[in-house]
Amino acid sequence: MSAKRKTQQKNVRGNNVRVMCKKLGMAQEDLAAALNLDFGYQFMRSNILEIERP
Repeated sequence: MSAKRKTQQKNVRGNNVRVMCKKLGMAQEDLAAALNLDFGYQFMRSNILEIERP
């Protein structure tokens, strides 16, 4: 019988987003607004929260 291993997926990009926001002094709302204006994406603060969540 082989034991099944549980693998945990890590959200590497979310951690990078969180670190860069802190470095730049941006809140989630600020990042969402910048993405909306600069790239035309339709992000809200809750979307950024989902990206940052591990």
